[in-house]
Amino acid sequence: HHSCRIIAQCQAGALPRAFAHLTAKTAVNAAIAIVFPDLELGLQYANISEHGTLPLLHSLQYHTPILFQKKDKIVNIVIIKTPHIPNVGKRYSVDEVMKEVLKYKNYYDGITVSGGEPTLQPEFVTELFKKAKENGLSTCLDTSGYVDLNIITPILEYTDLVILDIKHIDEEKCIWLIGRSNKKALTLAKYLDEHEIPMWIRHVLVPGITDDKESLEELAKFVKSLNNVEKLELLPYHTMGVYKWKELGLKYPLEGIKDCTLEQQERANEIINNILMR
Repeated sequence: HHSCRIIAQCQAGALPRAFAHLTAKTAVNAAIAIVFPDLELGLQYANISEHGTLPLLHSLQYHTPILFQKKDKIVNIVIIKTPHIPNVGKRYSVDEVMKEVLKYKNYYDGITVSGGEPTLQPEFVTELFKKAKENGLSTCLDTSGYVDLNIITPILEYTDLVILDIKHIDEEKCIWLIGRSNKKALTLAKYLDEHEIPMWIRHVLVPGITDDKESLEELAKFVKSLNNVEKLELLPYHTMGVYKWKELGLKYPLEGIKDCTLEQQERANEIINNILMR
Protein backbone atom coordinates (compact mmCIF):
# COMPACT_ATOMS: atom_id res chain seq x y z
CA HIS A 1 0.00 0.00 0.00
CA HIS A 2 3.04 2.27 0.12
CA SER A 3 5.39 3.20 -2.69
CA CYS A 4 8.77 2.33 -1.27
CA ARG A 5 12.20 1.17 -2.33
CA ILE A 6 15.45 0.27 -0.65
CA ILE A 7 17.98 3.05 -1.19
CA ALA A 8 20.82 1.70 0.94
CA GLN A 9 21.98 -1.25 3.01
CA CYS A 10 24.50 -1.23 5.79
CA GLN A 11 25.67 -3.05 8.88
CA ALA A 12 24.04 -1.77 12.05
CA GLY A 13 27.24 -0.15 13.28
CA ALA A 14 27.40 2.12 10.24
CA LEU A 15 23.76 3.20 10.52
CA PRO A 16 24.13 6.66 12.14
CA ARG A 17 26.52 7.91 9.46
CA ALA A 18 24.49 6.40 6.62
CA PHE A 19 21.22 7.76 7.93
CA ALA A 20 22.60 11.29 8.39
CA HIS A 21 24.03 11.27 4.86
CA LEU A 22 20.86 10.00 3.19
CA THR A 23 18.37 12.20 5.06
CA ALA A 24 20.34 15.25 3.99
CA LYS A 25 19.78 14.29 0.33
CA THR A 26 16.16 13.12 0.51
CA ALA A 27 13.29 15.19 -0.86
CA VAL A 28 11.10 16.83 1.75
CA ASN A 29 7.95 15.10 0.42
CA ALA A 30 9.32 11.66 1.25
CA ALA A 31 10.00 9.82 4.47
CA ILE A 32 12.95 7.69 5.46
CA ALA A 33 12.37 4.44 7.34
CA ILE A 34 14.94 2.16 8.89
CA VAL A 35 13.95 -1.48 8.39
CA PHE A 36 15.43 -3.55 11.20
CA PRO A 37 15.62 -7.35 11.14
CA ASP A 38 14.29 -7.52 14.69
CA LEU A 39 12.83 -5.36 17.46
CA GLU A 40 15.87 -5.55 19.73
CA LEU A 41 18.09 -4.00 17.10
CA GLY A 42 15.42 -1.42 16.36
CA LEU A 43 15.18 -0.34 19.97
CA GLN A 44 18.96 -0.13 20.19
CA TYR A 45 18.84 2.58 17.54
CA ALA A 46 15.50 4.09 18.56
CA ASN A 47 16.97 7.59 18.84
CA ILE A 48 18.86 7.47 15.55
CA SER A 49 16.59 10.22 14.21
CA GLU A 50 18.88 12.66 16.01
CA HIS A 51 21.19 12.15 13.04
CA GLY A 52 18.67 13.41 10.50
CA THR A 53 15.54 15.47 10.03
CA LEU A 54 13.11 12.79 8.91
CA PRO A 55 11.26 10.34 11.16
CA LEU A 56 12.52 6.97 12.28
CA LEU A 57 9.86 4.29 12.15
CA HIS A 58 10.78 1.51 14.50
CA SER A 59 7.88 -0.21 16.22
CA LEU A 60 4.11 -0.43 16.36
CA GLN A 61 4.49 -1.01 20.08
CA TYR A 62 5.50 2.64 20.28
CA HIS A 63 2.70 3.91 18.05
CA THR A 64 4.61 4.20 14.77
CA PRO A 65 4.42 2.03 11.63
CA ILE A 66 6.41 -1.17 11.77
CA LEU A 67 8.75 -2.27 8.98
CA PHE A 68 10.75 -5.36 9.90
CA GLN A 69 12.66 -7.78 7.71
CA LYS A 70 13.23 -11.19 9.26
CA LYS A 71 16.52 -12.30 7.79
CA ASP A 72 20.05 -11.19 8.73
CA LYS A 73 21.59 -8.28 10.58
CA ILE A 74 21.78 -6.18 7.44
CA VAL A 75 19.76 -2.99 7.96
CA ASN A 76 17.76 -1.65 5.02
CA ILE A 77 17.23 2.10 4.64
CA VAL A 78 14.00 2.63 2.73
CA ILE A 79 12.49 5.69 1.07
CA ILE A 80 8.70 5.76 1.37
CA LYS A 81 6.66 7.92 -1.00
CA THR A 82 3.53 8.43 1.07
CA PRO A 83 1.60 11.33 2.58
CA HIS A 84 0.59 9.19 5.56
CA ILE A 85 3.87 9.58 7.45
CA PRO A 86 4.48 13.33 7.66
CA ASN A 87 7.55 14.98 9.13
CA VAL A 88 5.87 16.36 12.22
CA GLY A 89 6.81 17.17 15.78
CA LYS A 90 9.12 19.56 17.56
CA ARG A 91 12.20 18.99 19.65
CA TYR A 92 12.19 20.48 23.14
CA SER A 93 14.97 20.92 25.67
CA VAL A 94 14.25 20.16 29.33
CA ASP A 95 14.17 23.88 30.10
CA GLU A 96 11.66 24.49 27.29
CA VAL A 97 9.38 21.75 28.62
CA MET A 98 9.61 23.10 32.16
CA LYS A 99 8.80 26.59 30.93
CA GLU A 100 5.54 25.26 29.46
CA VAL A 101 4.76 23.19 32.55
CA LEU A 102 5.31 26.02 35.00
CA LYS A 103 2.87 28.27 33.16
CA TYR A 104 0.06 26.16 34.62
CA LYS A 105 1.56 25.19 37.98
CA ASN A 106 -1.38 26.74 39.84
CA TYR A 107 -3.70 24.16 38.29
CA TYR A 108 -1.86 20.94 39.15
CA ASP A 109 0.87 19.67 41.45
CA GLY A 110 2.72 17.15 39.30
CA ILE A 111 3.67 15.79 35.90
CA THR A 112 3.40 12.35 34.28
CA VAL A 113 5.75 11.18 31.53
CA SER A 114 4.40 8.37 29.36
CA GLY A 115 4.79 7.43 25.71
CA GLY A 116 5.52 5.33 23.73
CA GLU A 117 8.13 4.29 26.25
CA PRO A 118 9.72 7.14 28.24
CA THR A 119 12.71 5.07 29.33
CA LEU A 120 13.94 5.14 25.72
CA GLN A 121 15.03 8.70 26.58
CA PRO A 122 16.40 8.12 30.09
CA GLU A 123 18.74 11.12 30.32
CA PHE A 124 16.02 13.54 29.26
CA VAL A 125 13.41 12.11 31.66
CA THR A 126 15.91 12.09 34.54
CA GLU A 127 16.77 15.75 34.02
CA LEU A 128 13.11 16.69 33.52
CA PHE A 129 12.05 14.96 36.75
CA LYS A 130 14.95 16.56 38.62
CA LYS A 131 13.86 20.02 37.46
CA ALA A 132 10.24 19.22 38.30
CA LYS A 133 11.17 18.27 41.86
CA GLU A 134 13.24 21.46 42.21
CA ASN A 135 10.08 23.39 41.30
CA GLY A 136 7.90 21.61 43.84
CA LEU A 137 6.15 19.25 41.42
CA SER A 138 5.52 15.55 41.99
CA THR A 139 6.60 13.11 39.27
CA CYS A 140 5.02 10.01 37.77
CA LEU A 141 6.56 7.57 35.28
CA ASP A 142 4.21 5.54 33.06
CA THR A 143 6.19 2.59 31.69
CA SER A 144 5.83 -0.81 30.06
CA GLY A 145 8.62 -2.03 32.33
CA TYR A 146 10.60 -3.36 29.38
CA VAL A 147 13.80 -1.70 30.59
CA ASP A 148 16.98 -2.73 32.38
CA LEU A 149 17.35 -1.56 35.97
CA ASN A 150 20.62 0.26 35.27
CA ILE A 151 18.75 2.42 32.71
CA ILE A 152 15.74 3.28 34.85
CA THR A 153 17.44 3.64 38.26
CA PRO A 154 18.63 7.25 37.68
CA ILE A 155 15.07 8.24 36.72
CA LEU A 156 13.65 6.60 39.84
CA GLU A 157 15.78 8.83 42.07
CA TYR A 158 13.39 11.65 41.12
CA THR A 159 10.18 9.61 40.72
CA ASP A 160 7.27 9.73 43.18
CA LEU A 161 5.02 7.19 41.47
CA VAL A 162 5.42 4.51 38.80
CA ILE A 163 2.54 3.27 36.66
CA LEU A 164 3.58 -0.18 35.42
CA ASP A 165 1.94 -2.25 32.69
CA ILE A 166 1.90 -6.00 33.22
CA LYS A 167 0.78 -7.41 29.89
CA HIS A 168 0.50 -11.01 31.10
CA ILE A 169 1.58 -12.65 34.34
CA ASP A 170 2.51 -15.92 32.58
CA GLU A 171 5.86 -15.61 30.80
CA GLU A 172 5.14 -17.97 27.89
CA LYS A 173 1.76 -16.37 27.24
CA CYS A 174 3.34 -12.92 27.47
CA ILE A 175 5.90 -13.87 24.84
CA TRP A 176 3.09 -15.16 22.61
CA LEU A 177 1.06 -11.98 23.15
CA ILE A 178 3.67 -9.21 22.75
CA GLY A 179 6.77 -11.05 21.53
CA ARG A 180 8.71 -10.37 24.72
CA SER A 181 9.12 -11.88 28.19
CA ASN A 182 7.54 -10.27 31.25
CA LYS A 183 10.69 -10.78 33.32
CA LYS A 184 11.89 -7.17 33.10
CA ALA A 185 8.52 -5.79 34.16
CA LEU A 186 8.23 -8.18 37.10
CA THR A 187 11.84 -7.49 38.12
CA LEU A 188 11.11 -3.76 38.06
CA ALA A 189 8.00 -4.26 40.20
CA LYS A 190 10.04 -6.11 42.82
CA TYR A 191 12.76 -3.45 42.71
CA LEU A 192 10.19 -0.70 43.28
CA ASP A 193 8.79 -2.65 46.21
CA GLU A 194 12.23 -3.14 47.77
CA HIS A 195 12.95 0.60 47.44
CA GLU A 196 9.49 1.64 48.66
CA ILE A 197 8.59 3.54 45.49
CA PRO A 198 4.78 3.72 45.17
CA MET A 199 3.33 1.92 42.16
CA TRP A 200 0.09 1.47 40.25
CA ILE A 201 -0.20 -1.70 38.19
CA ARG A 202 -2.24 -1.76 35.01
CA HIS A 203 -3.42 -4.91 33.26
CA VAL A 204 -5.48 -5.03 30.08
CA LEU A 205 -8.31 -7.57 30.07
CA VAL A 206 -8.18 -9.19 26.62
CA PRO A 207 -11.06 -11.68 26.39
CA GLY A 208 -9.82 -15.24 26.11
CA ILE A 209 -6.17 -14.21 26.41
CA THR A 210 -5.44 -12.36 29.67
CA ASP A 211 -8.68 -12.85 31.59
CA ASP A 212 -8.67 -16.57 32.39
CA LYS A 213 -9.17 -17.45 36.06
CA GLU A 214 -5.72 -18.98 36.56
CA SER A 215 -3.86 -15.99 35.11
CA LEU A 216 -5.90 -13.46 37.07
CA GLU A 217 -5.33 -15.38 40.29
CA GLU A 218 -1.57 -15.48 39.64
CA LEU A 219 -1.59 -11.74 38.93
CA ALA A 220 -3.45 -11.09 42.17
CA LYS A 221 -0.99 -13.25 44.14
CA PHE A 222 1.93 -11.32 42.64
CA VAL A 223 0.35 -7.99 43.51
CA LYS A 224 -0.42 -9.19 47.02
CA SER A 225 3.25 -10.12 47.52
CA LEU A 226 4.21 -6.45 47.06
CA ASN A 227 3.81 -3.77 49.71
CA ASN A 228 4.03 -0.70 47.49
CA VAL A 229 1.05 -1.19 45.17
CA GLU A 230 -1.45 1.62 45.69
CA LYS A 231 -3.79 0.61 42.89
CA LEU A 232 -4.43 -2.28 40.51
CA GLU A 233 -6.30 -1.18 37.39
CA LEU A 234 -7.98 -3.72 35.12
CA LEU A 235 -8.43 -1.98 31.78
CA PRO A 236 -11.00 -3.36 29.31
CA TYR A 237 -9.60 -4.25 25.89
CA HIS A 238 -11.19 -2.37 22.99
CA THR A 239 -10.89 -2.40 19.21
CA MET A 240 -10.88 1.35 18.55
CA GLY A 241 -7.35 1.23 17.12
CA VAL A 242 -7.94 -1.56 14.58
CA TYR A 243 -8.53 0.90 11.75
CA LYS A 244 -4.94 2.17 12.06
CA TRP A 245 -3.61 -1.26 11.13
CA LYS A 246 -5.97 -1.49 8.17
CA GLU A 247 -4.88 1.95 6.92
CA LEU A 248 -1.27 0.72 7.00
CA GLY A 249 -2.19 -2.42 5.09
CA LEU A 250 -1.24 -4.62 8.04
CA LYS A 251 -3.01 -7.63 9.47
CA TYR A 252 -4.34 -6.97 12.97
CA PRO A 253 -2.78 -9.58 15.32
CA LEU A 254 -5.87 -9.92 17.52
CA GLU A 255 -8.35 -10.16 14.67
CA GLY A 256 -11.67 -11.52 15.90
CA ILE A 257 -11.16 -10.60 19.57
CA LYS A 258 -14.17 -8.57 20.70
CA ASP A 259 -14.25 -5.69 23.17
CA CYS A 260 -14.18 -6.66 26.84
CA THR A 261 -17.74 -6.48 28.20
CA LEU A 262 -18.91 -5.09 31.53
CA GLU A 263 -19.78 -8.62 32.67
CA GLN A 264 -16.23 -9.81 31.87
CA GLN A 265 -14.79 -6.87 33.81
CA GLU A 266 -16.97 -7.65 36.84
CA ARG A 267 -15.95 -11.32 36.73
CA ALA A 268 -12.24 -10.38 36.60
CA ASN A 269 -12.64 -7.95 39.50
CA GLU A 270 -14.30 -10.67 41.57
CA ILE A 271 -11.49 -13.16 40.86
CA ILE A 272 -8.83 -10.58 41.76
CA ASN A 273 -10.59 -9.42 44.94
CA ASN A 274 -11.07 -12.99 46.17
CA ILE A 275 -7.28 -13.25 46.35
CA LEU A 276 -6.46 -9.73 47.53
CA MET A 277 -9.03 -9.73 50.34
CA ARG A 278 -7.96 -13.02 51.91
